[in-house]
Amino acid sequence: MRLRFLCALALFIAQPAFANDEAASDECAQANSTIEMVTCLSGQYEALEIKRLALEEKIAQEAEEYDSYVEEEESRKGRSVEQGDIARKSYESYRHDECKRQAYLAGAGTIASLGKIGCLIQLTEQRIEILEQEER
Repeated sequence: MRLRFLCALALFIAQPAFANDEAASDECAQANSTIEMVTCLSGQYEALEIKRLALEEKIAQEAEEYDSYVEEEESRKGRSVEQGDIARKSYESYRHDECKRQAYLAGAGTIASLGKIGCLIQLTEQRIEILEQEER
């Protein structure tokens, strides 16, 4: 009974990330233990993180190209890349701290792990949406 509750909680927390990926949601819902659930959700998070990092890299390359064209204003040269790095580091710091807080609020033991991974999935999915809009 407790395992079903934990699985339902983790999927609820991660729901925004799985909104477009029902197969991933179903796969994790089939977990037989909290360790299997955490492992499954961790795999989903890792896939999202790879996608986020690829988008960050593409946007950084575009920023470098932009900065190379800003020759008339010396004070702006290189600033696009610099500001992108600051934004990325700030996001990563916020995500780390917020998910640590979510794990604490979820409770002790495996429920904390589920709270943290659910938070990581949710915030990473949100960041991907922002980066995809920026990329357009």
